[in-house]
Amino acid sequence: MIVSQRSKSATIWRRIVRTVGRVRAERACFRLGSLVVACLLSTGVPSRVAGQQSPPAAGPLGTASPSTIRAVGEAKRDKPFVNSLGMKFVPVSGTRVLFGIWETRVADFQAFVREAGYAWNSGGKRMPAGDQPVNFVSWQDAAAFCKWLSQKEGLDYRLPSDKEWDVAVGRDRYPWGNEFPPPPAAENLSGQESGLQHFIKGWRDNHRGIAPVGSYPANKSGLHDMGGNLQEWCDDWYDNGVYREHLAANKGGDRFGEDREKAIKSGNVFRVVRGGAWTSCIGPQASSGHRDAMKPGESNQFTGFRCVLVDPTRR
Repeated sequence: MIVSQRSKSATIWRRIVRTVGRVRAERACFRLGSLVVACLLSTGVPSRVAGQQSPPAAGPLGTASPSTIRAVGEAKRDKPFVNSLGMKFVPVSGTRVLFGIWETRVADFQAFVREAGYAWNSGGKRMPAGDQPVNFVSWQDAAAFCKWLSQKEGLDYRLPSDKEWDVAVGRDRYPWGNEFPPPPAAENLSGQESGLQHFIKGWRDNHRGIAPVGSYPANKSGLHDMGGNLQEWCDDWYDNGVYREHLAANKGGDRFGEDREKAIKSGNVFRVVRGGAWTSCIGPQASSGHRDAMKPGESNQFTGFRCVLVDPTRR
């Protein structure tokens, strides 16, 4: 009788222990779950809610494969790194980035618009297909493209800084050398072939308008169209320091209007735009030091962009 009573008491005690243990475990799980949610909220990672679609998978920075990272680090002028869109990048001495050897193409940007569902205002213009550089893109459009491409490939793509672009264009007065007009067909500018009101007299190139990327010789860094075809967005805000560089490169000439100068002085109004375009017809417009200024939301037929790729082996 005593043994039976002890056995019954032991059974009851084990049930109590199991119940207490389960309650403690549930409390621990609840606390852990709360901690995870708090961490997700603090890091900006969206939590999944019932009935909502999960965000599309994206490759965060640094998730590129070891072989891809090695290919970036081993890139040379005669052996560029080629990404999933076929964009080619070469290292530029004096920087920690690889420059796209040409301006971002229509095909590249259309892949972004299609895959990301990006709402792009192309100015109502029908974009040519293939290897022509994309225009009618604002700074915001260009930055969005770089962000998408970074997520797509797990690498760090962005717009070049003004100083990086300065190194890449070279130390000559113009991307092709020191003479103006340039040698025949050295750059896509406004020559007699353009049909424009203003053109370089006695000089011509091979295209009336925008040319496919790579149609003209590369500069000493292996980069095409640094002086013509399309102007190119840079990452920087246009401040007084940038404006001083612009004036110095053009020996005090090519000044902006008074209102524009006031806006530059106030700060964070314009972004830097470098290089010449297919409409450029005077030396300062195509000079290596030329720096135009545009608002981040502006776009036109003369402006595109070039990407740089941060070398993950040199951080």
